[in-house]
Amino acid sequence: ALLRIASGLKATGSISGDGDTRVHAGASLSATHVRQHLLDIQAGAAVNIRAGGLTSVSSLDTLTLAGATAAWTGTLDLSDTGLIVHAGSNAATVLATLTDQVRHAYNAAGPHWTAEDYASAILADSAGKALLPSDSGTLQPCWLAIDEKLARTQPPFLPLLRQIQEKQAAAEATAWEEYGHDEPDLLLCAYGICARVAETVVDWGQERGLRLRLVRPITLLPFPTAVLRDWAARVQRMLVCELSMGQFVQDVRLAVEGRCPVHLLQRTGGVLLTPEMVLDEVVGLMG
Repeated sequence: ALLRIASGLKATGSISGDGDTRVHAGASLSATHVRQHLLDIQAGAAVNIRAGGLTSVSSLDTLTLAGATAAWTGTLDLSDTGLIVHAGSNAATVLATLTDQVRHAYNAAGPHWTAEDYASAILADSAGKALLPSDSGTLQPCWLAIDEKLARTQPPFLPLLRQIQEKQAAAEATAWEEYGHDEPDLLLCAYGICARVAETVVDWGQERGLRLRLVRPITLLPFPTAVLRDWAARVQRMLVCELSMGQFVQDVRLAVEGRCPVHLLQRTGGVLLTPEMVLDEVVGLMG
């Protein structure tokens, strides 16, 4: 999934999950943190991570910043938070690039960052090797004890790294399926037999020119919260279909956190939902 900020300022909360975020030239993004595969900041674009200390540290597999060595044209403001970049086998190249970006941001000619600004940057590969800017503006190597077995450890970061590790483990255990239009106006949420019905409705909707997509949770614990939260920022509304008293829709609404309207279509007492019922509801909501 790709979140695009094409123009203007987009202010949001946390951005998490397996997707990518791209901020186009001239646009701005303000977020609590970004914990995704890719953050792409194009020329003249700016991303601000609002102040929140260690609880708001961002975690990325790839950071793409427009520009070139000593001439970066995209802006990433970490406030009082930090950034972890999991570079994997490409660690040497990534660390060299990040080092130059930090030095460019430090601005040796002045005005310089403050000591507090230096402490906000954490640059690390997937093995835990990291660079921390020091008060003098130089980058000092250290080790972040993700596995708690490394001797050289920065104790203040341990609770944060444990949280990130736990969230990553939960994300890996979360299972779901998606089906339908890549840029939907309405997202259907269903599981079990309702998901089969909803899949038919997605096909029928396509024949009628309706842009629909289905998210079917396979695991309910852990729940695909990040997936639904990501879609909530990109669709007009969601429709939850379930054969129960509304327990599933509560989970969806908790995940969405008010980012879009979440509607419920339910049946109980052995009465099944049919594709016709769901399609009528969809047409009514989109009408």
